[in-house]
Amino acid sequence: MQIRLRIDGHLFPGFPSTLSYDNATDIYESITGFNPVSLNYDSIITSLDDLNRYKSSKFRIPSEIEWHIIGPENVKDLFKDANDVEVNIGFLCAAFLKRADLVGVFLELGADLSFHEPNYGLTALHLAASAGCKSTTEFLLSQKECYVNLMYKCYSPLHCAAFGNNPEIASISGLFGFLIVFSKTDHKTKIF
Repeated sequence: MQIRLRIDGHLFPGFPSTLSYDNATDIYESITGFNPVSLNYDSIITSLDDLNRYKSSKFRIPSEIEWHIIGPENVKDLFKDANDVEVNIGFLCAAFLKRADLVGVFLELGADLSFHEPNYGLTALHLAASAGCKSTTEFLLSQKECYVNLMYKCYSPLHCAAFGNNPEIASISGLFGFLIVFSKTDHKTKIF
């Protein structure tokens, strides 16, 4: 038996009737060119690493930040001759890798709060929310240029907190214009 698949008014005949979730995801991705559920640690770190390789020849920023080769005591010296893109890549990596000690230093070096990686459109706020780093998320929200609901592609910081399974980030008071309460005793989330 053959079925027809209709997406956004377009008819795609000839799909087998044995559609599974995996098969449907593959079909959706092949039609739209986008897989909406591919946001995870590996995909984000790969995206940051690719951006670094494409835009920076001096540093291996993601791995050097992750392995604490770049630290608060030497970041200013290492990045004194770095271009704006390298500083911004370091800023994104520090936010995602929970290096709260570096986030403020990168802002002092001129990092842009609205700089985002090109694959998913994730800013430092998105990455900190995804990683579950409450101190970095709160610090970034305290900056007057920080836009809470910024979406360059299809993810907001709230989406990133959800994909990262971080209800404590999503529940930061007033963060997203409504209150999310997560109960650790019964593992339920309520939205008010």
